[in-house]
Amino acid sequence: MRPDPSDDRVPPVPPVAGHAAVPQVPADPTGPGVGSGPGAAAGAPPAMTRSEERLRVGTTRVPVERARLVRRVVTETRTVTVEVAHDEVELVREPWDGAAAAPDAPAGGPGWLVLYREEVEVVRRRVPVERVRLDVYPVTEQRQVEAEVRAERIELDGRDVDSAG
Repeated sequence: MRPDPSDDRVPPVPPVAGHAAVPQVPADPTGPGVGSGPGAAAGAPPAMTRSEERLRVGTTRVPVERARLVRRVVTETRTVTVEVAHDEVELVREPWDGAAAAPDAPAGGPGWLVLYREEVEVVRRRVPVERVRLDVYPVTEQRQVEAEVRAERIELDGRDVDSAG
């Protein structure tokens, strides 16, 4: 059986084993979007809807990196000058005139004196000096974004009927 050339329907495709049959839609001789489909008034002039793509640009927060506080001990040498004192002995001889009373003499032995000196004492003590924390703040900058958008043109016999002028 041969298809009728005046029949504008697409011939049915036989189903493939294991697959559901695809419904066939009759072909529209005026093309998609032309005002001859359902809802078009009989005798109305053909009409089309022209579409354009529009850009909608936004932002999304994505993780970039992680930051954390880490305490490390750094050793450095400090030089501090400190005064230290010590006792020294000096032998002082004074003439004795005999009129004064006899000086205090140690009883039965030599006179002993205790001499002292200061020694440097280093003590390390941990004291808080500052509090450190992480603070996050947004930095806003301007970026240019380029993208191609498509627009439909509707022509009549090669003449542009889209725009003004």
